[in-house]
Amino acid sequence: MNNQLLTFLTCGFSLLFSTLTAASSPAGLTTQDWMMLQEKIHTSVYQFNKADGIYTAYNAKQQLQARITQKAVQVRSR
Repeated sequence: MNNQLLTFLTCGFSLLFSTLTAASSPAGLTTQDWMMLQEKIHTSVYQFNKADGIYTAYNAKQQLQARITQKAVQVRSR
């Protein structure tokens, strides 16, 4: 769900920046400034997705360890 939202927001920012750049350069920003800003957003989204993936893998590992511990306790109690 988070990845879909980030993709949507990234596409929205890309469309917004390309529209603003094509119309005129607001606030005195050049096309290169807009492109650098867009690149920073893409980098931030990539880093967020990478961190989200690491967090998801960590949670899966924790859940697996909990199940293994639970099974070990069940086997010992027999």
